[in-house]
Order: sequence, then structure tokens, then C-alpha cells
Amino acid sequence: MGCGTGLALPWFDGERVGVELSGEILRLAHKAPDYILADIETSPFRDDRFNLVLCLDVVEDLPSLRVVEEAHRILAKGGTFLLTTADKKHELILQILEKLRLELPEGPHTWRESKEILQEVSKGGFSCTKWSRAPLVFYKCTRS
Repeated sequence: MGCGTGLALPWFDGERVGVELSGEILRLAHKAPDYILADIETSPFRDDRFNLVLCLDVVEDLPSLRVVEEAHRILAKGGTFLLTTADKKHELILQILEKLRLELPEGPHTWRESKEILQEVSKGGFSCTKWSRAPLVFYKCTRS
């Protein structure tokens, strides 16, 4: 969800579908999986479709955390939702990488504290643990 150019998708086996809102970014996408141009908060997938949903380095670019509800809807029971977000302490590094064109320009970020993210995924029906530390914080969430 928010796959960008699909860099992470070839790392996984099985059916892989990247969802991205930007057609411009999808034109730069890797060739491996299928891609769908759609809003990740209202994806076209049926309920309980996937065993794994990835949302890597995306939530800081979204105005809300509604993507959590959508991930819960499309995940099968017992499925895993992996969510990552950059730590605000590394904002300057991200800006430099964007200026050097080593990172796609993402615009202003909505920085969220771990507490807010864990609260939202818990409220959304997941059991979730913070799985790493900065600069990129991973949350591993299981749909109950």
C-alpha cells in the first residue's frame, strides 16, 4: 500500500500487487508485480484477500491513519500488516536525499509518535509490536 516504484515487492514470493496513488511514480515502477492506480485508503480489493500487507515509509505522507482500517479490511484473519515510518529525528537527512534525487520527493511530512501509531493499529483490530528503532521504525501487526 503506497508501493511507490515497487522496490520491495520483488523481495516476496506469491501474488504481489502494488497500490499507488501516483501514476507518475508507477511509470517508474519495477516490472515484477502487478500494480493498481488507487487510493490506499479505499483500495479495490475484496475483504480478507491478503496474508500480508506492507505499508513502507508511507504513513508520514498521509493526512490520517485510515490506511490501518483498510489494511485490516483486506487482510485475512491472522494476516500480518507491516508498517514502517521514518523517525522525525532524520527529517534533515530525508530532505537532503530528496534534493540529491536519491529519494523520491514526498513533500511535507506528518510526523507521528509511536504511541499514536500503536494506539491506532490497536483500535483498528490488530495486535501490534514496535519491531525496530530509528531511523526507520517497523511495526509488526497481526489481524485477530
